[in-house]
Amino acid sequence: MGMGLVEDTGFAALDAGTLADSWRRQPGAPCHGTDLTREEMPGAPAAAEAGRLPTRRDLAVRPIQERVGDSVTNPPPRPPASSKA
Repeated sequence: MGMGLVEDTGFAALDAGTLADSWRRQPGAPCHGTDLTREEMPGAPAAAEAGRLPTRRDLAVRPIQERVGDSVTNPPPRPPASSKA
């Protein structure tokens, strides 16, 4: 049923496996956030290595955290420019 709904919206659905194996598709996994083709995608979760995922995830997320999630890295917003008449 869920796959049918996805396909009804114009996307190609893919059975990604069981909930128990969902860790294979989390950030840092070979299939997360990549441009794999429909043919390449089914084999990508099998290539995930549980011990490497936290490091790979952290490497991918670090630049984002530095830019948007760290108040020390991001300067405070500028105050509005004063209007001089």
